[in-house]
Amino acid sequence: MMSNAILMALVPVFFVLLLGYAAGRFHVVDNLHVDALNALVMDFAVPASCSPRPPRRRAAR
Repeated sequence: MMSNAILMALVPVFFVLLLGYAAGRFHVVDNLHVDALNALVMDFAVPASCSPRPPRRRAAR
């Protein structure tokens, strides 16, 4: 059970790494745009994914 939880947490990480590798390999993103992409990720995407989410409200029955 615990190994399944670890696997399910790591699959998206490796998937994104694979997407980044493929984007560089097939020249979807060249070295001129990497600095801007890095700034976007570090300034907006990472803080947004790490911010606490408000608790969900239960649906009224």
